[in-house]
Amino acid sequence: MATRNGKVDINLANLSDENMSADMTEDMQARQNIETGMRYINIAEHMNLFEDQDKYYHRAITYLKKARDYFTEKGTFPELVEELTEMHNDLSRKKFTVRAEGKLELYQEACQIRDKAKTPTDYSSAQQIFERIHKHEVGHKLNAKWTDPELFEAASKCDDSEKQAEICAELAQKKEASLKRQSLFLSIAVVAAAIGFILFTRTIQFKSCQGFFNGLVGDPTGAWQAYENVYQRTGDERALKNYEKWRYKAAKVLQEEKDTLADAIGNYRALAELGYKDSEEQLVRLELQRLRDSEADGLVLGDKIAFANMDWRILERNKEEIFLIKDNSMANIPFNKGGGNVTWEKSSVRKWLNEDFLNENFFEKEKEVLIVSKVPSSTNPEYGTKSGNATEDYLYLLSSEEVAQYQPLLAKTQNCWWLRTPGKEAGLQAFVYTDTTTLNFGFDSGCESFAVKPVVRISLK
Repeated sequence: MATRNGKVDINLANLSDENMSADMTEDMQARQNIETGMRYINIAEHMNLFEDQDKYYHRAITYLKKARDYFTEKGTFPELVEELTEMHNDLSRKKFTVRAEGKLELYQEACQIRDKAKTPTDYSSAQQIFERIHKHEVGHKLNAKWTDPELFEAASKCDDSEKQAEICAELAQKKEASLKRQSLFLSIAVVAAAIGFILFTRTIQFKSCQGFFNGLVGDPTGAWQAYENVYQRTGDERALKNYEKWRYKAAKVLQEEKDTLADAIGNYRALAELGYKDSEEQLVRLELQRLRDSEADGLVLGDKIAFANMDWRILERNKEEIFLIKDNSMANIPFNKGGGNVTWEKSSVRKWLNEDFLNENFFEKEKEVLIVSKVPSSTNPEYGTKSGNATEDYLYLLSSEEVAQYQPLLAKTQNCWWLRTPGKEAGLQAFVYTDTTTLNFGFDSGCESFAVKPVVRISLK
């Protein structure tokens, strides 16, 4: 027997056509059996799985044995018979060695996976390997004659692969059941922890810690909101001081950006109501800034703008002052309580606008930028009804002529609203209909279903 490129080879020179027996068919078949056996040997040497090597060695042995038996029976080519016998024995040792080593190696691998298993999948992997061993050993028993004694003994200890597969299947089921219980317990624990955390987040202690932490990381808005929550729930003065401090800092940050100017104004307004530091001055400064920048910001006459925490519409505007009318009408206000023949000068609505309404809705610093307007008397343009004396007011009502002047800038309303112009006769007062149409004939000045839309001039100096 010889080797070729590391593979088993055999000298077939003695099978040349010159030395063949008369029975050419049988001799050619024997020769083909040798070639087939050699081909299976080479295939076996290239296999990775021991089962495949076992299979192809077995096939090689089968074909070489046929050729050996043929030549033995014929009594020809004794040297070839001897070489084939030697090859048969060598391949038998190889086949059973591969079978024993493969079985032992797989068994040890399965045992390692089983012993280190942490999941049902791990046990299932070990089970599959044990089943693979058992499936192969059913028809491929070990042979002590052709196997090294120590290897045979070690591999024979792996004969319980079927039992081991059953054990791994049971362990996989138990592990899966255990994990389900753990998952259930974990889910319960997570839900309990979440509920506990939610409940904790609503506690005073959490809000206090949240305020401190937000302030520490540079989030003044988050800080004052947390402290506000604590103060509202406890009335604690320390929480109030922290709320004021951090809201003031938040306003300082917000006033730097155009997009957050409204938020800064809101913060200063809330602090001004508490009289904190110079919040009132800062509030008015930013409100005036917004009014001055209204044109640059793209606001045209008739557009809405905020001042004193109310929405107004722009009627006039220049560098020194801006003239506004309240956007939302204030309903259910009579021109004069009890009605009667009364002019703007003596009306209850004028008194209310320049006293109660003014004091309740404007800070002192906001009042300082309001212009005291000289309000001329307004004779009815259709009926000539006189309106009494001129006045000086912070807030007043438009006249019929002024509504005509500003009508394109006015918005529709849900209620009719009063004018300072008298109606057709004593006791009646002109008004504007919901579609901005002026009705100079007027209505009873004591009617309480009408609304009020005051105007105001603000100094921008």
